[in-house]
Amino acid sequence: MWLFLEIVAGFFVAFILLVIVLFLLIRWKYWSFLQMLLRNMADGQAGQVPPFRLKLVEVTNYEEDWVGEAELPQFEKLTAEWEKLGFQRWADYSTEEIMTHLRVLSHEATGSLAVVYCHPVAKVWCDVSRRYEDGTSWTYTTISYHGLDLYPPAHMKFLPQTSPSELWERFQQDAPEEHVVRSKREDFPQRFENAYAAEMDWRIERGGPTEDEILRAASLEGVERTDAEIRQIRSRWRIAIAQFFSDRVLKNYRNEAELNAFQWDFLQNHGVVIHERMQAEDLLQLYDEDYYPDVFDEENDAEDQRDRKRWNERLKQLEGAMRQSPPQKVFHDLIEVEADGKSNVKWEYQASVVQPVAADIWVRTYEDD
Repeated sequence: MWLFLEIVAGFFVAFILLVIVLFLLIRWKYWSFLQMLLRNMADGQAGQVPPFRLKLVEVTNYEEDWVGEAELPQFEKLTAEWEKLGFQRWADYSTEEIMTHLRVLSHEATGSLAVVYCHPVAKVWCDVSRRYEDGTSWTYTTISYHGLDLYPPAHMKFLPQTSPSELWERFQQDAPEEHVVRSKREDFPQRFENAYAAEMDWRIERGGPTEDEILRAASLEGVERTDAEIRQIRSRWRIAIAQFFSDRVLKNYRNEAELNAFQWDFLQNHGVVIHERMQAEDLLQLYDEDYYPDVFDEENDAEDQRDRKRWNERLKQLEGAMRQSPPQKVFHDLIEVEADGKSNVKWEYQASVVQPVAADIWVRTYEDD
């Protein structure tokens, strides 16, 4: 259940991650919906990384954007079962980023929320949750465990093949009844988006899935991951995280500098952000566009092996420099020292910013542009 809502107790984010990977891989499986999404997120199947932000939109046109005919009977069946348990329907939503539809139902007496989900690959599932004044939450879901570490504020239990009545009974027996935060229908989309962003920020701070998480998720799928596959999965997360911060830096700079549409278009095409969260590989990939570590393994030909040796030597130099100076300073020095060796590339310093992270903005152009 990728929908780690504060409301749904963080369960959402993991599920969403899983679904995205599932759909892109055709075999996706990261909280309720996240279980599936998280698992494939950990596997990094097809090299996909889930979006770090999403937007929840209320459904108004059911003919153009709603649950497919094949899944609709099960979706409505679960809805009816929750309604029999005293839950009242709030609204239907979709999130384009993870290709998921959801229906939210509220149990006013207990401050609980039930959500029914549908995804073209993950199909239909549901969960029930409460959130509390101390920022924690409880969520019980019908999705299977994904293998990734759980977001600390969220208490989750995975109960696949469980009916809404059974799920609700177990939930009422276990979940605390005091200090519950009562949610309002109109607040749900923003709370959903905030909760998803909070969990994704937590995973970003961890650098994406750890080696243990990747191996655990793979074990649940009955597959093995080689050291090279693990490095590749973590490398793609690293790249996605670095790009996430770069995009935020550029958008923040656009507002601060009050760039017009033409200036913004130029910066989007030629701007390069060097920020404090970057690692040596990030700098090398931006400076040397031929560098692509994912393609290397022991079976590469002699030329590829020479390239890998050269790049590994450069990475060691950059790593050493970054132990003494921030990435911005290291990249500036790299440009100054080696600019003459890259005659077809021109680098021009643009600006420095401190929000959302400390960063330098450069403009990269080419002689043949």
